[in-house]
Amino acid sequence: DARSQRLKWSEALARIYGLSVGEFDGTIESAVSYCDVESAGRFQTFLIQLCNGNSAEGVECRISRRDGTSRDLWFVGQVCNDLDSHSHRVMGVGIDITDRKREESHRQLLASQLAQAQKLEAIGRLAGGVAHDFNNILIVINGYAQLLLANSKPADHQFRMLTEIAKAGERAATLTQQLLNYSRKQLPNRRATDLNEVVREMETMLRQLIGENIALTIRYSSAPTTVIADSGQMGQVVMNLIVNGRDAMPGGGTLRLSAENVVLDERFASESLGATAGPHVLLKVSDTGCGIATERLATIFDDFTTTRSRGLGLGLAIAKRIVEQGGGTIQVRSTVDVGTTFTVRFNAAVEQSQRAAS
Repeated sequence: DARSQRLKWSEALARIYGLSVGEFDGTIESAVSYCDVESAGRFQTFLIQLCNGNSAEGVECRISRRDGTSRDLWFVGQVCNDLDSHSHRVMGVGIDITDRKREESHRQLLASQLAQAQKLEAIGRLAGGVAHDFNNILIVINGYAQLLLANSKPADHQFRMLTEIAKAGERAATLTQQLLNYSRKQLPNRRATDLNEVVREMETMLRQLIGENIALTIRYSSAPTTVIADSGQMGQVVMNLIVNGRDAMPGGGTLRLSAENVVLDERFASESLGATAGPHVLLKVSDTGCGIATERLATIFDDFTTTRSRGLGLGLAIAKRIVEQGGGTIQVRSTVDVGTTFTVRFNAAVEQSQRAAS
């Protein structure tokens, strides 16, 4: 009613609000009070315009129901003049569009994810092609560097320069391998793999990789730490996490690497995302480096994302992809200026572990 500005609600609209018709006092202020802060002003303006006899475009509002949930509504109104043309009434319809908006939001998310996947696939193909050609060039560079080193002595004045060339070539080869792994789509060869042995075979290379200013402490389990995985991929995970730790400590520090058998109980599994109860193998890599700010932790596993001044930002992304494809999980805890710990969790291959122990 335009003159009294009183509203009458239908039972259907009251149900959308989670009320009975008798609970609504019929004032504009009461109708607006159910809206959230963002839409309350729009809804009030909409109602007042109609009551003043002016046409008004539809308006979207978000209302809060008594049970604490919210709904999205679309209101439209029509001014209806009485026969004497001196007064009018307003008829309106409120349409619950919550489910429609949720579906549209989901469609937009899927479209965005598809576009991102297509973009990353194109980047991967390009990166793979460039890395393959560059890797062929590096084979020649690194080969000649090693030949020159073999024919030189530490006392020679060019020995140190040749050593630096060789180290730079090795780092470049590691980066190109990251790109090749990113773009390659080949099935892993999963079998019973002892993570102790994977780390033991890599130990010498890892110590050379991190440099002399970083101390590497490795703790091996006394029992086989057996999982079903591709041993080559597990080596890639270990190397990527070690390199990440090394880059976090440009001024030196300590890296700790361990593989151990644990049994997770139901309580821990229920409180940890992706975890299941039972025997597991944990691979941990900790550093005493610069740490990662809390707001950046959510994106450190994204492709081409890095918190360092060096690298392509693929190491952690590849590690996470390998771990999750193998049915495992990877988590990170970090404190700025204290350090970072990555924990990789795999289901233990119990039968293989027991046979190996016997």
